[in-house]
Amino acid sequence: MQELEKYRELSTKYIFPIEQSNPARKGQVRRLCVLYVIGRFGFSAKVVFEYLLKLPRETINKLFRRLVVEGFINERKSFGSKDGAVYYLSSKGKRFLSYEIDMQFNQKTDTSSHNSKTEIHDISIQICVIDRL
Repeated sequence: MQELEKYRELSTKYIFPIEQSNPARKGQVRRLCVLYVIGRFGFSAKVVFEYLLKLPRETINKLFRRLVVEGFINERKSFGSKDGAVYYLSSKGKRFLSYEIDMQFNQKTDTSSHNSKTEIHDISIQICVIDRL
């Protein structure tokens, strides 16, 4: 229950993106949302953003592919995730996010300590926390 209180105290401004009419602004808001959620939870998967952003699978795939190519997030292959991969912030993504929202993220960009045995549970908890917020 303490974890839920921790997330309630944090700003939810970036978790729930405001609908934009300008297509360029829409992309910026989605990018910021994805980076913020990954930064908040430490890692995440595409299925979380399908639920959060209510976008089709193809759009989520394009968004994540673009973020990987631009160097904002790192992909780590995984057997626990439905997509076969989980995503972490890269050092560039951490710097960008810290600059954009004026908040420090002290997570490591090294993914070697990732526990793949609890991935399904952790991703499910992310969806539950987002649903409760």
